Amino acid sequence: MELKNKKLSYYFLKNETTRRFYETSATVLGLVNSFFIISYLSVFHFGMYQLMLSLIAILEGFSAGFFNDVVVIEMRRCLNVGKISWVKRLFWEHAILKIIISMLLIGVIYGGSGAVSHFYGDNVALFLKIASVLLIIHTLRLLEFTLLKSAMIFSYWAYPMIMELTKLVLIVGLVVFFQLTVVSIITVHVMAEIMALGVITVRSFVKTYSSILGAVKSHTGHLLINILKKHGKWIFLRYGFSKITKNTMPWFIKFFINTEAVAFYSLAVNLVSMIEKLMPLQGFGDIMILKVDSKNEVAFIFKRAVKYLTWVGLIFSLGALIIVPAIISFLFPKYTPALGVFTIMLAALPFYGVYKVLKSTLSILREYRILALRLANEVLIFPVGSVIFLPVLGLTGAGVVYVLAYLERVWFFYGQLVKKYPEFRIKIMSLIKFDNSDRELIRRVWYQLVLSLKSFFLRT
Repeated sequence: MELKNKKLSYYFLKNETTRRFYETSATVLGLVNSFFIISYLSVFHFGMYQLMLSLIAILEGFSAGFFNDVVVIEMRRCLNVGKISWVKRLFWEHAILKIIISMLLIGVIYGGSGAVSHFYGDNVALFLKIASVLLIIHTLRLLEFTLLKSAMIFSYWAYPMIMELTKLVLIVGLVVFFQLTVVSIITVHVMAEIMALGVITVRSFVKTYSSILGAVKSHTGHLLINILKKHGKWIFLRYGFSKITKNTMPWFIKFFINTEAVAFYSLAVNLVSMIEKLMPLQGFGDIMILKVDSKNEVAFIFKRAVKYLTWVGLIFSLGALIIVPAIISFLFPKYTPALGVFTIMLAALPFYGVYKVLKSTLSILREYRILALRLANEVLIFPVGSVIFLPVLGLTGAGVVYVLAYLERVWFFYGQLVKKYPEFRIKIMSLIKFDNSDRELIRRVWYQLVLSLKSFFLRT
């Protein structure tokens, strides 16, 4: 699939406008859903709900999200040189392996739910069994995303909006006709994800698969096994343990504080996550895939991305500090204890975008060893940080650990990147200097935006 007739600014703007529309819509709908969930559940039950979701997320680290980005990059490389049969082979090898792993993990959850019920009751065991369906749903969703993303088909961003809209309709139905409980909420969540997956499959995936891979005979050699032989141990460490470390904090909070504190922490994390999704200019990582064979062009995009995302993070951090506490205090006064940890977490926003760009850059350069080695530090940061800060600072300590994790990620990734690729080194003054390259980028983006608006109004 050739993409050489379009400029990077076209794909950047198309990706960003599509993503911004769908993610903003999903965020607004998600806020409404959160309003109902937080209002109708007690603080304890909301904390329990988040604990169970974190357990599913940990398991997903070994199934749905496992080395997904690696396959996207390899498929894009094959598309760039016209090896369509290789793309088809890689897609199906990846799909079969991931589906088998997901089914095995679902079996583990069903087998272990009895033991869980001894500690938390039969309702939690039922909750886990229902939630386990998310493993296969997310696996299928991310498998479809690998093809859509590598082909630069950006409609996959619609998934969260469709899911949140369906979820809202079902939640309102429960509020009006029945009642909201932990089990009913997770059932609604699963049903909403199934609906979103069905829509994306019919509207985007089937069409894209047919147009790119439908008439092509699959390559006969084994491709995925070669990737795993070369990068397998680093990929496993990176994707598996990153999910574990990322989702263990709620369990440390439960151990050192209580379940209600888990609810406050989860609300703070969800709020920060919503703000991150609203941050523009995150499409740099995606358009880098188009230049995987040109290190100098990747370096240029990298430097621009770091510059813009640092400033965007600062602006969003300050804006959220002013707006969000007032909203939470007014709508959810029982959750005001979450504002302290939320305020501390905002300090991570300027580093969040930089971390995302660094991770994308290292993935494109196939530096899976560096990506995996970072976990050696992070595996220590969360448990050691929790042991040190949670008993002393309480819930505020969780915010400190959160910020430290992002600082460490940026420090480690950037140091390793410029050590091996000096052309990626950034001068501090370039972060505050507005030069001709910035003007040219703004001019191109503005020009493409005007063209897109003209095309839209002409069609309507």
